[in-house]
Amino acid sequence: IVDILNTKSRNLKIKIDEKQNNFKNLILPFLIIGLVPCEGAILLLIFSISIDSYLLEIILVIAMSFGMALTISTIGIISIYSKKGIIKLASAKTGIVKTISIAIQLIGAVIILLFGLLLFLSKLT
Repeated sequence: IVDILNTKSRNLKIKIDEKQNNFKNLILPFLIIGLVPCEGAILLLIFSISIDSYLLEIILVIAMSFGMALTISTIGIISIYSKKGIIKLASAKTGIVKTISIAIQLIGAVIILLFGLLLFLSKLT
């Protein structure tokens, strides 16, 4: 699969129009995404209303927003910069890479199976 993706990406020439990636054209999607209410912020609003502390709610929402922005930005930057390394590693034909790949797949399957079993057993009691 990796060989097919590498071949397709080398053969595919994508021209990016610089006019489409400027800040003006990105403002509208950012504003629309920002208008979606956050469940955590609503929960903090309800909590602050119940204790009559609106300043506390504003401070908590700002802190939560900065924390989420930092986390999401860090994950995005790591994923962008690690893409080349992962593709290079996945396309290697060495035995240890295949062994690690199979081990990761098996561990993931076992974890999902254990979570399912745990949920099933918790429903029985």
